[in-house]
Amino acid sequence: MRGDPPKECRRAGMAKQRGKQRPKRPGGARPASRPPGARRRPKRRSWGARRRQWNWWLLVGVAAVAIGIGLVVASRGSKSSSGPTSSSAQVLAPAGQPSGQPIDGVECNAGEQLAFHIHAHLALFVDGAERAVPAFVGFDDNQCLYWLHSHDSSGIIHMEAPRNTSFTLGHWFDIWGQPLSETEVGPAQGTVTSYLNGQRFSGDPGSIPLTAHAVIQLDVGKDIAPKPYQFPEGY
Repeated sequence: MRGDPPKECRRAGMAKQRGKQRPKRPGGARPASRPPGARRRPKRRSWGARRRQWNWWLLVGVAAVAIGIGLVVASRGSKSSSGPTSSSAQVLAPAGQPSGQPIDGVECNAGEQLAFHIHAHLALFVDGAERAVPAFVGFDDNQCLYWLHSHDSSGIIHMEAPRNTSFTLGHWFDIWGQPLSETEVGPAQGTVTSYLNGQRFSGDPGSIPLTAHAVIQLDVGKDIAPKPYQFPEGY
């Protein structure tokens, strides 16, 4: 049995191996390194990977559109169910054509003034028959909008002013262009019975204050028991 080679032989063999030169790179010298600041060209993804990414973004877009449509439908549904309902009753008198000049100190501005924004409701009865407040009271041919106005025939009076302001029912009828007293409401003549928040109001109906969520009822001729009113959500 052979023994291990002497240590001197092993060292000589290792030195001989280290002394050998490595084969040269084909083509000569090593290519120059990338210049400083040069950007590495990104590796192009496969067609399958790109298609999967497009499908993902398409799915996200479709979901976003579906959510948007759902929100719009929901908002329209809630508005139709809780928004003011226009009266089907005959209008007491047309909205009139205001001049755009201040009326009783109430101005007509180019846009809505929302610093002070409250609502009241007015119900009208003539000889027991309901009469509606017309839409667009306080609109000057869309050139300006009075601080007191109506958007529909629901009976809701909108009060929108640039500051906290006190209004009365007399202001409203003056902007409407209709008379109001204890014996007449617009063109309707007779004894006028007034109610404010379900309670009988004595005196000049023009002095009834228009406060937030005030419920006002005017009966001409036949006295009708005051009817409650529920303001729509957001009013």
